[in-house]
Formats: sequence, C-alpha cells, structure tokens
Amino acid sequence: AWASTCTRGSHASAALDALSQAARDLRRYAPEVTALAGERPKVAVLLSSAALAWEPRVHVEAQARAHRALSLLGIPVGYMLEEMVPDGALGRYSMLVIPSATHISRALADALGQFASRGGTVVVTGSRPSADEYGKPLVLALPITSVPDRGASGASPDLDDTACRALHRAFRRLLRERGLTSEVSVRIDGHAAYGIDWRHAQVDRRDVVFICNLLNRSVEGELALRGHPLEATDLVTARKVVGRAKLEPLEVL
Repeated sequence: AWASTCTRGSHASAALDALSQAARDLRRYAPEVTALAGERPKVAVLLSSAALAWEPRVHVEAQARAHRALSLLGIPVGYMLEEMVPDGALGRYSMLVIPSATHISRALADALGQFASRGGTVVVTGSRPSADEYGKPLVLALPITSVPDRGASGASPDLDDTACRALHRAFRRLLRERGLTSEVSVRIDGHAAYGIDWRHAQVDRRDVVFICNLLNRSVEGELALRGHPLEATDLVTARKVVGRAKLEPLEVL
C-alpha cells in the first residue's frame, strides 16, 4: 500500500528506486542480516501476567523503560513471560529484569530461586515483588539487585526520558560487572553513547556490526571492537571506517 501511494506522488521514481535498492542490499547481505537478527539474548525483561492484573499501567511503563534502556547497550534483549516458566525458558538467560512488579506468580518465584542458584542474576527496577498472583504475601529468598526507576506514571518512555537514561547507566554497570556487554563499544564525546542502536555478530569468522543513530541530531561516534579502534568497510556504501564515524539522524552503518 505504501509503495502504491508513493507511485502516485511526485517522488514516485525516487521511492521505487529506494525500495529496489533496499531489496538488493537485503538480498546481497542476507547472511549478515540473518546473523544479526539471530543473536540469542542472554538478558530478558519480564512481562508478568500477575503484575498486569494488579498494576498494569505501572508495570507496562516500567517494562518499556527497561527494555529501551537495555536495547541501547548493544545487546539483544528478550522477553520472558510467566507462562514460559514450565517450559524451562528461564534457563536460556543469564539475567532477568523484573520491571516494577509488586505481584508475580508463585511458579515464577520458585523458578527464580533455582535460576539464582545456577548463577543467574535477578534485577528489579522500581517496586520489589511482595505478593503472588492471588495477593498472598511472597518472600523472595534469593540475591536481588535493585535498580531505582524514577519514571512517573503517565510519562512516555521516549528516547529523552530522564528515567530511561538513568536506567541505561545502571544497566551498563551491571552488564559490565556480569561480563554481558557487547564486544563493540560506541562513545560520543568521550562518553558511553546513549541513543545509538548497535548490534554485533560473526559470519564465517568475520565481524559484522550494525549501527543506527536514533537521535534527532548528527553525532560522531568513536567505535571500538574488543578494545581496539574499529577498522571496517560499510557494506552499503563501501566507505572505510577507521575508529570514528559521523552518523546523521536515522542513518545506518
């Protein structure tokens, strides 16, 4: 429908050319795109049915902030549902983030104890679980890392949200302590980047990196791979990248 609308407009030829070019690029670099998309997450954010029943708005907003903050740290992030506990899905992850859920299912609470005993990290943002799905008191006897979430109810978890930025800083420290950070680092003006989306994978022992500027301003990022300045070639434009790259808003490298 979008393509049909464009063909009736004044930018018909440019729009169709862009579509064709994107299709050609996707076909040429299907292995790289597939590798990036197929990276299995080691960190998951909980979406709790119990929390949705008792405090839906608070839980959903906290979940959105947590997922946004984690996604901007260069790692894939998964979702964990309480209904997935019987299938052993929690064992896929090294870290579970529980976003402001005062109620969680008792089955999940039991599974969290086993998860922590195997070395898994449980992180709680905002309110800590204190009751089960029926409102009965619940005590989690396991190590829990608490991260403050100052997001106010009704606040939009957008890119410039102050609470999201604070979570981003806290998660960055936690991931570094647990050895879960990306092998690629992106810095702006000497500081860890916020508002830049990036991913890293390997294809036939070659490193493939995807970077996109989600900010509304151009930035020049310092790019490193395993602690060394990134030396690479952009697959789409064939331009060389050595340690630094300027990115316009929504530009992909």
